Amino acid sequence: PSPSSPPSPAPSVPGQCLVDVTITCTDADGVDCNAIPPRETDCFEEITYMYNLENIGDNSMDITEVLRTRGTDTADLISLVDPTTLAVGESAKVTETETVNFCTDGTFETTVTAKADPPQGVPCEDTATYVLTVESSPSPSSPPSPAPSVPGQCLVAVTITCMDADGVDCNA
Repeated sequence: PSPSSPPSPAPSVPGQCLVDVTITCTDADGVDCNAIPPRETDCFEEITYMYNLENIGDNSMDITEVLRTRGTDTADLISLVDPTTLAVGESAKVTETETVNFCTDGTFETTVTAKADPPQGVPCEDTATYVLTVESSPSPSSPPSPAPSVPGQCLVAVTITCMDADGVDCNA
């Protein structure tokens, strides 16, 4: 999620390497992933992560590494960065798509770390994290009340439990 106000820039040192990494996540309509409502049908939706790498220093820099970690999976995305040499104020964007189940609760954390080298000076890096939280609709706090009994009326109670293919309760 976006911070409520932009971070204060670090004090500038001549020739200093400063890279800023930001992450956005949207659906096909441009809606922030954390604003996508939970659902009971049409569960799977493709979302797009965009990683913006910006040179906020006062010297050009070469992006040398971009690592994305999601869960236990880490990928080196440097081959997707174009351009890898950024002038002052310039940025490069990397996008990835993923299909997420919006019918099942879950938290999906994506962390991106970019490393850069200036022509002179000390290398730099920055890390950003985006947390996508899917929360299904809350379960009723108590079961529905049974229908009132009428003498001589036959009452049948039915309980339905939704289970996915792996036997996991859909409402858990």
